[in-house]
Amino acid sequence: FDIVTGTAVADHLDNFIALEAAGWKGENNSALGSTGADEQFLRTFVAALSAQGLTRLYQLTLADKPVAMLLGLANATELYLFKICFDESLSRFSPGVLLMLEATRVWEQGEFALVDSCAQQDHPMIDKLWPQKRLITRHHLATGGLYSRLLLTLSRWMTRWQTRKEHTHEHMD
Repeated sequence: FDIVTGTAVADHLDNFIALEAAGWKGENNSALGSTGADEQFLRTFVAALSAQGLTRLYQLTLADKPVAMLLGLANATELYLFKICFDESLSRFSPGVLLMLEATRVWEQGEFALVDSCAQQDHPMIDKLWPQKRLITRHHLATGGLYSRLLLTLSRWMTRWQTRKEHTHEHMD
């Protein structure tokens, strides 16, 4: 297990891009290296943020070869997990889960007040590792007219429904 910080994060992007492209994300063209434009965006983005100390790369290696990598965006108190990838030929050993467990041990030591997985709701891996949730809200503003007011009313109704649903679910656990 290794943590890469600063400008060295950009030096590890080739490994990250190759590892992500070798799996299902590459097959589905959702890997950040799937197109030249996406790869260039990633390299520019990471280089700029790494120069400011705002990135972290967590990696699990086997025989000096990365088998799982996690790219995070950090500020002084918060870390947002941007992308994860792992060697799918080793999936029976769950390298992505092992990486998250090791990284979680580090985060529990308190470098960051908040670590957000940025995972979708009901994610099959992260929900088992991190049962805590934080409420993300959406705000909608009507700009005038009947259609806008109708959408605003519908949005408010859906938000209340979702909040009641989550509140009921919390009390059932």
